[in-house]
Formats: sequence, structure tokens, C-alpha cells
Amino acid sequence: MKNLFYIVTTVCIIAFTSCSKSEMPKHISGTGVEIPQEELSTVTFSVGDGLVQTKAISVNDASISNVQILIFNGDQLIAYGSSNSNKVTIKVRKGIADCYAVVNGDDMSMISSKSALLGKSSLLEKNTTSKMMMFGRKERHTISGNETISLTVYRAAAKVEIDGITTAFTSPAYKTKNFTMQSMTLLNVVGVADIEADKPNASKTVSGVKFNNGNFVSSAVDGLTRDAFKENVVLQAPNVPKPYEVPHYFYCYPNKAATGTEATKLSIETQIEGRTYYYVIEIPAPESNKLYKISNVTITGPGADNPDEVVVNHNVSFSITVAPWGTGFDKPVEF
Repeated sequence: MKNLFYIVTTVCIIAFTSCSKSEMPKHISGTGVEIPQEELSTVTFSVGDGLVQTKAISVNDASISNVQILIFNGDQLIAYGSSNSNKVTIKVRKGIADCYAVVNGDDMSMISSKSALLGKSSLLEKNTTSKMMMFGRKERHTISGNETISLTVYRAAAKVEIDGITTAFTSPAYKTKNFTMQSMTLLNVVGVADIEADKPNASKTVSGVKFNNGNFVSSAVDGLTRDAFKENVVLQAPNVPKPYEVPHYFYCYPNKAATGTEATKLSIETQIEGRTYYYVIEIPAPESNKLYKISNVTITGPGADNPDEVVVNHNVSFSITVAPWGTGFDKPVEF
């Protein structure tokens, strides 16, 4: 009887071992789909970051706080992974795949199809100067083994920079007056866009960043669209111009309007001896991940009485340079 016990025990162990061997791990990270281990590849996602320092404020609008990778075969999700660092390693089934990266975005862990991902919208108010939403894709890529895949990501927002202001009043009467600045505000800002904000027609609606009868209307994106000074900035004392050489940065989502009432505009609020004037600069159809640098801003006379008025470039000259917003993205993102 004792010998029989040992025999039965041994058979059970052998049977258990056999079952365990045939049931080696079969999974794809994050999806619950069972796939034989030999059909999986290990893929590492690595995102580079950058740092931007400014004279006015310290911003890090190329920083990475979280990365999510979603991989699809056709419309079906086959792999998902995330990390709070700049690296994500996941198991992926070999074959043709569409690879997507969402950086500093909403939780996408419940997404199960590519159409659901691409149907998502992005809100400007969820961005900060140190956490800009970014998106990237590499479609129809063949995964044949363990590898690193280059993938570029782009910010959903556009960046507007103004590098300073000078005065050159043409009228002697205004040269003798005190001239101060109270605020800078980006108006007619688009606050909602498709998650693929770099694609045409991705912008949704213009948000509530505006003035109403000369009074600023606060919104959830003030931190990205408005700089109000605690103390008035002196741009001119009587007969003494005081050039302002501190850059300021603002952010908005793409806007199809290049001019007119729906166009995105930078409004500079000033006072000449207590009377308020506005100088309005149109930003021509801002696009995702582009930098709009406003330079050589020179004020030559009184501005508009109300920023709601369609009075653009009134007694102010400037130049705008449009370039890829490449800081932190001059190196490819690797997947």
C-alpha cells in the first residue's frame, strides 16, 4: 500500500508537469488575448525628452510624464502598455501592426479598437506647460522578432511666442505720456481637437477665451493663453522708451481660420495715462506642433478701444516666423 501511494504520487507529478509544459504562458500584455509564447516578440518603447528654459518662466513643454502604446491588427487592439517613465516594454504578436503612442494623455487602457482610439478628442485644458499632450503613429509595420522601432510623436498644440515689445510713437503728443502694459492674451483659441491633431480639419470649436465688452472672461485654459502682470510693465516713461525684452509663450489647438472673427489672435492690453488700448496680432491658422514666433513688435500709436473689435495691426508692426516646434523632438522617438 505504501508503494502504491508513491507510484500514484509520481504519476500525478508527471501529469502535472506535462500539463504545465503544454500550458506555457499565452498572453499579450494588456489585452487578455491568449497567444503561444513562440508567436510573441518583445518590443521596447523609448521616448526622448527635452527641456526649454525661458527668461519669463521656466517651462518644460517637451517633458514626458507618461507614455501609452497601443498596437492594432486591423481595427483590433493586440497589445497595450504604459509607463510613467520614458520606456515601455510589451509583448506583441508577430505580424503586420499599426503602432500608436499617446504621451501625457488621458487613460487609454480601456480602448479595444483603433477606430475608438482615433475617435477620441483631446482637450486643451488638460495640457500644462510641463505636460503637453503628444501623439505618434507608425502604420503597417511588420513585427518579426524582438526589436526597437523608430516612432516620432507630435504635440497636439501650437506654440505662440512673442519675444518683446518696443515703442516708437510717431506723434510727439504720445511720446510725452506714460505707456504701460497690463496683460497678453491669446483669443479665439480652439480648445478641442481630434486626438490626431496634426491631421487636416482636426480642430473642433473655438473655446471661451475672449473679452466681453472689454472685460476678460476667465476660462479653464488661462494658464496656457494669458499672462496678466501683477504690476504694470512700463513700456515708455515721458520721452523715454523702455523696450520690453522678456519672451512669453502661449498655446492653442489648431485653428483653420487664418483671418477674421474666428482667427486666433494675440491681444496686448495697454494703458496710456489710464486709458486702455489693445493691440491685436492675428496668428495665421495655427497648426499642431508648430511654433509661431512674433518678433520686432513696435507700437507707433494708440491701439483699439476694445479687443472684440475687428481692428487688427492697428498702430503696431511685427513679423511672424512659422517653424516646426522641434525642441525636444530633433531626435526620433524609438519604439
